Amino acid sequence: MPNVQSLTIVHRQQDVAKHIPLQHAVEKFAHLEEITIEEKGYNPCNILPPTLSVSLSETFFHTFLSSVLKVHSRRLKALHLFTLLPIDPRLYIDLRDKTPNLRSITFTRNIGTNMEDLFAEPIPWASGQTGRLESLTLQGCGGTHADRFVQNILQGVYGTRLKEVRFITSGRYLVHIPDPPSTSVFASVERLHFDHINLRELSTIALLPIHDLSLTCITYDAFCRLPILLEGAPSASGGVQPGFKGLRRLRLNPKFAPEMSWEGLPMECKAAYKELRERCLPQRGIQLTLDAVVIPFICGCDDHE
Repeated sequence: MPNVQSLTIVHRQQDVAKHIPLQHAVEKFAHLEEITIEEKGYNPCNILPPTLSVSLSETFFHTFLSSVLKVHSRRLKALHLFTLLPIDPRLYIDLRDKTPNLRSITFTRNIGTNMEDLFAEPIPWASGQTGRLESLTLQGCGGTHADRFVQNILQGVYGTRLKEVRFITSGRYLVHIPDPPSTSVFASVERLHFDHINLRELSTIALLPIHDLSLTCITYDAFCRLPILLEGAPSASGGVQPGFKGLRRLRLNPKFAPEMSWEGLPMECKAAYKELRERCLPQRGIQLTLDAVVIPFICGCDDHE
């Protein structure tokens, strides 16, 4: 099969076999562009990190990904990791620095808290510098934070052609809300889906220019602040700078559709929803739709819509 372009590998979490014949075969795929590595029985609702009885460097996940990046890094256009296993920091650096044609990448649980500083480094990705990177998904990654992520987007770390960004139940609470860079090189994100968002995170992503915004599992205090952010705050120049510059569509949880289904929400949230629907969004010409996709995840908290 010399013309294989896309390959999906399903592996046991703690498989330590090298599967050398498979690795040799993959090395010979001269047209391989897309790799999906999926852990057998992968469950995104599993909020506990795996307890490894073997070294990460001995797992098939690590050795296979290392081999793929060694042979195919310059050809790779898409990489999707659906596993609870973390990625080795050295492989993350290889992904950042040695995949100039990468268009889409998915991390799920793979960036742990030990990689917080590495993830936050404002070092341009090779795929961003070539203008190839269009889709970036971070799901359940404890080492990612919205403040640093937004700062890097505005500074062009991931390039200037991002079309879809998905930040799903990732990171811990923010250290600070970043100041927008004085000279932003970034134009806009076409689609942003942010799941599990608190007040500080909402204020942070409001700095991004976005065309299509999906918000799911938003805390009550953040939801009540949304109308204020959309209306804007005084800027240094004396004018008013509205949040979410360029926003054309806001997508919320479908459960807002039948009003009887959100009777349990605080009165402040109901008032904020009414203000959004009847005043804030129409004034800016923003379309409201109730079709945001809710990602399956067990969070253990109950202070969000």
